[in-house]
Formats: sequence, structure tokens, C-alpha cells
Amino acid sequence: SEFVGREEERKLLRERWKLAQNGKGQLIMITGEAGIGKSRLLQQFKEELGGTPHTWVEGESSPYEQDTPFAPTLDVVQNALQWKSDTTPEEKIDGLERVFKLAGLDPAKSVPLIASLFGLTPDRYSPLLLSPEQQRVQLLQTLVDWVTGTARLQPLVLVVEDLHYADPSTLEEFTLMGEQIENVPLLLLFTARPRFQPPWPTRDFHTLITLNRLDQQDIRGIIAGLLGKLIPADTLEALVTRTDGVPLFAEEISHTMAETNLRPHNTSQIPSTLHDLLMARLDYLGPTKDIAQMGSIFGREFPYSLLSTISGMTDEKLQEALARLIESGLVYAEKSSTDTTYIFKHALVQEAAYTSLLKSRRRELHRAAAKALNESFLELTKIRPELVAHHLTEAGEAEQAVEAWQIAGERA
Repeated sequence: SEFVGREEERKLLRERWKLAQNGKGQLIMITGEAGIGKSRLLQQFKEELGGTPHTWVEGESSPYEQDTPFAPTLDVVQNALQWKSDTTPEEKIDGLERVFKLAGLDPAKSVPLIASLFGLTPDRYSPLLLSPEQQRVQLLQTLVDWVTGTARLQPLVLVVEDLHYADPSTLEEFTLMGEQIENVPLLLLFTARPRFQPPWPTRDFHTLITLNRLDQQDIRGIIAGLLGKLIPADTLEALVTRTDGVPLFAEEISHTMAETNLRPHNTSQIPSTLHDLLMARLDYLGPTKDIAQMGSIFGREFPYSLLSTISGMTDEKLQEALARLIESGLVYAEKSSTDTTYIFKHALVQEAAYTSLLKSRRRELHRAAAKALNESFLELTKIRPELVAHHLTEAGEAEQAVEAWQIAGERA
């Protein structure tokens, strides 16, 4: 839908970005309930930056990676260096060397530290003769120095979403970073749900933006924009009242009206909560709902290669189902040269798809996912052994899960 409202928040973001551009680093924490529009505000801000010279790097935290050390950082590094599933270890080391040299870091000291996060052991460097605590301290500072060094080359926006899921190591990293950006052309942008309490002390260059529910006029604009201005006034007002200022609810209620051809006087048939509405929208998908459910066991994102391995469907049928899923607006796709990643429109959509699974089916899918990871995605399991452990746990395979968690714990 067309972006509406949030004028004060957008103005504040622009003001803080101007300060960051001029070498006065800023940290902004955006909080708000699920579906309130945190990601959409960031998307709008990204579009507004347009041709302004800057570097934009983003990552996110996931409920499936709350115990994975530096999980959002791994995401940020992979996005910054544009690593793909077929990027070789040698190419990854070359990439790390290149960006660290540009940021003014000594590759001999920095590359082995960061490479270890990805399970890489570069032969061209001597082993680090550091105690675990020394290595941890140097790793944290190296990550901070890389980000600040990159920002000095060109103003940098670093975005990490859903910080309420972040692991303790990541929070320590961002606390350290937040203390060292005051004189750096860097804008740190974080989002989280209201329950999150930032661990860092408040500074003059730190800002908190709390997103409240939209007013009725803005919600009216969203619904009218999606359903057309010919929608009867009484129906429009009923929908505005039902959505209670939550923009995601307004979008989904409009899609439901359009997809099911509900007549204006039948608005009472629409579920009264956002969760129930999303469940209903999944039901409208028919057989395609199964694909959404399969994908949901991997979290908010799922690659085609992994979904194909557990689905048991031919490529033709699976691609047809995914095309229908994209058409529904609940999922969108990002293609790379080697794979396609499917992303649920919102974390709440993924949660609705996952909770709609019968427990027996859920265990079956998690078991298939663990098997697929162990047999066909060895590079991923080497970096993220806890993913296999998680799927084995949810599959009820206790003995194998303990062994997998042991491996993940030792690596952490």
C-alpha cells in the first residue's frame, strides 16, 4: 500500500541522517508492536535517501538464532560482501581481506578473527595465539573498527531489525559500537518490539523512536487505496474501526475483502484479530497453504533449494505453488544467481503459518529439514550447527538433538 503518516518520525530520521553525514554519528532505536510498520518506515527512509552517496548494509535477528553468537553480524557481513551460496571459502577470504584493507585494518590480525565466525580457517595466516577471552575482546573491537572504518570511506547506514531476538554477543557488540560512533559518519538503525530494553547507556547522539498506531485518517487512506475510492462509506468506517490503527491489519483486511469477493454488508465475516485474519488468509490459499507451512519451519526466510529437498514435489509443481503464494502477497522472492530465497511478508505471517501446522506434521517436517541439512547442506551446517540441533529438537529426536547441541555449544 501507499506509505501514509509518520511525518514526524520521517523528519527525525532525516535530521539524524544529516548529522551522521557531517561526521556526527547517530544511533536510532525504533520500537513498536508487531505489524505497526517498523520495517516499512525503514524501507521508506531507504527510498528517500535515493541518490545520496552512502552505503546501506542490513541484517536481522531471528527467533531461531537467539543462541547463535553474532547471528545478525553474520547476516551483515554476508550482505556487505554479497556472498552467495556458491561463493567458495577462498573467495570469502579474499573478500574479507579486501574490505578490511579498505577500512584500514591489518588483514593478518582481522581476517582470522572474522573467518572463524564462518568456520573458515585461512591457510595463508598464522594461527591466533590468543586465549578465548582475548580472542573475544579482539573480535568485538575488530567488528567495530571494520564498521567505523568503512563509514569513514563513505557515510554508512547499518540496519539491524528485530533486535529483541539478538544474542548476548551481538548486544555487546552494538553497545561497544554505540559508544564509539560520535565522530564517525555512521547511522545505526535498530528495530525491536516494545519489550526490548537496550543494554547500552543513553547518550546525546542516541535517539528512541516509538511507533504508535496510525490515526483513523491514515488507516482510511490505506484501505481506500487498496480497495478503491468507490467503497461505501459505512463499509470503510467499519474496516477502519476493526483494524484499530495497525497498518498491517489494514492491508490484510483489504486483501481479504478483494480475494474473497466479500460484499460490503458481509464485513462481519472478517476475523476480528490480525492473527485470526492471517490464519484465514492462509486457508484461502487452498493447497498452496501447505507450501507456506513447509517454508515456515525455517523461519521468516526459506531458500528454494532447501524447500525443494523436503517437499517431495517436482520442480514444476513446486514453482507453480510458489508463484501462487507470491501472487497472494503473503510471500515475496529474492533471486540470486544460484538460488531463490522466499521471504514472508511479515514475521506474523510466518508465525500464523507455523502455528497452523498439526503437531505431528510439524515434527515430520522438522525431521526432514534436519536430514536435508545433514545430507545436502554441509557448508551451512558447518557454520550454523545449531540449525540442525533446533530441527532435531522440534522433531522430538532427543538423543540426536543432544549431540547436535553439543557440537553447536562447542563452536559457540
